[in-house]
Amino acid sequence: MKKPLLILIIVFCSSALAEDIKDIEYQENIDKALADLEQLSAWSNKMTVQKEYDCKKSFGHSGFCSCLASKLSVGINFRQYVMVITEPRENIDLTKLSEDEKAFVSTSYSARDECAKKFSFQ
Repeated sequence: MKKPLLILIIVFCSSALAEDIKDIEYQENIDKALADLEQLSAWSNKMTVQKEYDCKKSFGHSGFCSCLASKLSVGINFRQYVMVITEPRENIDLTKLSEDEKAFVSTSYSARDECAKKFSFQ
């Protein structure tokens, strides 16, 4: 009589343990994803801060530079922005650019225009 009860307890505990392992693995995957997201967020913040400081060094206006850094895509650094923005718009042949490059140009000009307008530089 004790042996069947013992077997039943072992089977029940084993299945409960298996579910716990699945739960643990699931939580582990969530924690890894959150850690990756935190690293990406930290990198994004670092890039934005660097853009702002590079702008301040060359332009010297905190408000404009803060606006610009927040409006530009994370993948656009300040040097790239300057290269685009100093090229006359009519010299940029959008038909020869990839979709990503077109977005890069568009974002650069719209960020510049919005921030310049905000601080009355136009």
